[in-house]
Amino acid sequence: MLRGCGEPTKWTWSSLDSAFHVASTTDGCSRLPRLACQAALVHSWTSDPSVTFLGNKSMSALEQPRSQQKARTHAVVSVETYRDDPLYPRIVRAVTAILARGKVVAPVDVLVGMGLLDPTRLEAWRFGQVPYLERVVKCNLTALSRLLRILRFHAHDLKLSPASNAYVRWGKGPKQVLRFTKTGDKQLEQAYCRHFIWPGKCEFHPPAPITEGEPTRSS
Repeated sequence: MLRGCGEPTKWTWSSLDSAFHVASTTDGCSRLPRLACQAALVHSWTSDPSVTFLGNKSMSALEQPRSQQKARTHAVVSVETYRDDPLYPRIVRAVTAILARGKVVAPVDVLVGMGLLDPTRLEAWRFGQVPYLERVVKCNLTALSRLLRILRFHAHDLKLSPASNAYVRWGKGPKQVLRFTKTGDKQLEQAYCRHFIWPGKCEFHPPAPITEGEPTRSS
């Protein structure tokens, strides 16, 4: 309870952003120093175990950014664990559909096939109307990094050959190189540009899985 502020007020986390303003502008609190009201509000909030206090922001664990949630719930993707990732089945379905139509698997096409990228927004990016592709992808950055890594592992299992492809702006004018990321991270830019190609002359057919105990060609 704030002395001089009238009846005690029960604040909810969604109203915290406006709480400081209310505490310093309403008639009941106008006689109190602004910092005193802020300190009292912060104290009442940080005593609630369901709330995380971050600088001048408070939010419940469920409302924290998805990137932070994903970082806590998913370990680094490795060759041994990538098939256990929730994204893996969706990537497999998208790649299978792409290879049923052609021989080249591009990360942007996988994103479209997974429903994470609208084809019209992809086209707008190709014409230079979007500053960087990740801005219009319906997925957080942590999951996108996992997706690209899982795609590379899966393409290796399918015996697809990696090949770098340059993305330049469509339309008239100078052929400006397009960006995938906001920061221009070199490794991520290369991962988006890396296509996977089926080298066979006939249609793609997945390699037969090697069962345990089955002899290999080298044995």
